[in-house]
Amino acid sequence: MPTSPPPSGVRRSLLDDVHDRLAAHLADPDLVPGAPLRIDHLARQWGVSQTPVREALARAEASGLVRREAHRGYRVAERLPAAEFERLMEMRLLVEPWCAARACERADDDDRAALRAAHEAMSAAPTGRDFRAYLRADIAFHEAVAAAAGNRFVAAALAQADAHAHRFRRFGAGVDDAEEALAEHAAVLDAVLARDPDRAEAAMRAHLLGVTRRSLAGA
Repeated sequence: MPTSPPPSGVRRSLLDDVHDRLAAHLADPDLVPGAPLRIDHLARQWGVSQTPVREALARAEASGLVRREAHRGYRVAERLPAAEFERLMEMRLLVEPWCAARACERADDDDRAALRAAHEAMSAAPTGRDFRAYLRADIAFHEAVAAAAGNRFVAAALAQADAHAHRFRRFGAGVDDAEEALAEHAAVLDAVLARDPDRAEAAMRAHLLGVTRRSLAGA
């Protein structure tokens, strides 16, 4: 069973960090479907034991990001087709604007600090070939909004959606929209910090619609 992300106010675990690293790794357009994912190699690369890598791969398998083959281990799964990407973004549009509005009402100081930190990390990260830190920060921002909403069931449902979206965008569409995405995230952050649920909901919806439009245009 996939491990749920921590509820609001709970420190992120090593597994959460390793899973975000794996999600960013899977968005590498050079990592073609069927490519092997060796647990020992990833553990050495990320400076962790094999246990959190194995658990992160199991979580990713449950969401369809990777597949496991008998006697061959884990391999990169096929990316979502365009129609499935649209369905994924429809789900996010139903849920994430709600999360942003609830975050205005429920976020505590730790939640707001996590949002600021993710946005600052995303702003500072490179976006060319060495884009993994940027993707980790992007994923962390959306996870922080979901966590701040204070509903662990919603946060668990969204845990893999951003990773699938990034993989579609990097592997298939090749979208590089960091400037637009950062501005859209800033609008969400400002609204949450101002505790303005209507503005936060609208800002998150505008961001997700922008991501959808830019991604499908490049597909």
